[in-house]
Amino acid sequence: MTRTSRSAAPRLRPDAPMPSPEQFVSPQMRHLQAVQSRLLDETRTFHAAWAERRRQAMADLGDLTAEMIAAGPDTGRAAHALDLWRDGARTRLAADAEDWMRLWLRCAQHVVREVNETESEWINGSAEIVRLAGRGRHATPV
Repeated sequence: MTRTSRSAAPRLRPDAPMPSPEQFVSPQMRHLQAVQSRLLDETRTFHAAWAERRRQAMADLGDLTAEMIAAGPDTGRAAHALDLWRDGARTRLAADAEDWMRLWLRCAQHVVREVNETESEWINGSAEIVRLAGRGRHATPV
């Protein structure tokens, strides 16, 4: 009696087509991948705008420093430069908060949309299974 190894992989015919990876992905996984991709895109958009505002903040800070040095003993000019910088900082902070709220709102919308589509597909698939099961030869109750 010969022993076969349990770890031996089944042999495939050389002419057999290779299975497609999509065959092993459930509809739920497709929706999960779609929502993850959308969330990543939203996060990238948010980050790009945030980074641009930080770059602008640093440029404005450099301008403020140059203006205050140029103002010398003129405190009115220095105070005006500081007010302008503060207004810009306040505007950037407000934009940060607004973009943050929009990011979460859009991400929640993406998640809800994909969950709804997944549930609809699941319900429609279940309804189809029930419909097909009712077509059997012995489906009529006795």
